[in-house]
Amino acid sequence: MEEAMVEGGGTPAETYVVHGAQIYCTCGSRLSRLVVPLSHGTFIHDIPQLRISDSVPIKNVQVFGVCNNPNNPAVKAAAQNIVNNIQNRKKGFMDRVLDLFTKKPKLEVNDDLVKKCVALCTPIITIQWIGGKDDVKIDGEKALLSTCKLSCIYGGEIQIACDGQRK
Repeated sequence: MEEAMVEGGGTPAETYVVHGAQIYCTCGSRLSRLVVPLSHGTFIHDIPQLRISDSVPIKNVQVFGVCNNPNNPAVKAAAQNIVNNIQNRKKGFMDRVLDLFTKKPKLEVNDDLVKKCVALCTPIITIQWIGGKDDVKIDGEKALLSTCKLSCIYGGEIQIACDGQRK
């Protein structure tokens, strides 16, 4: 993100975004890429320029590794899978002895467990990028800027880390 900061000013520079730009999600485990499979006909240094509607998961917005947001059903399912595995594991001799003398703990999915789980990132995005360039249109739509933001329905905030332009 520091690449997009104005020298000494501390505010993001507003630059145009091109194919291959690096993006990140607040709930993801790694950087990802923003791609355009077919150019809209506008290029910067021979690299296709993006527009605000280039927000389609998998087609434009690549996955961010794993998601850690507890609102993601896949993260909740991972927590449930842990509980199921513990409940269904084969008991050894010591487990059976302990069962005779101790109260069996109640195992259930709770918020603490869910917060410690992750699942594969499958972004679900239902909006376009917010904050495009009003006076520059690409194929009739606003040009995508490095300051634009996007949201996943699971709560992740997606931002542009590097605009993809050659420096």
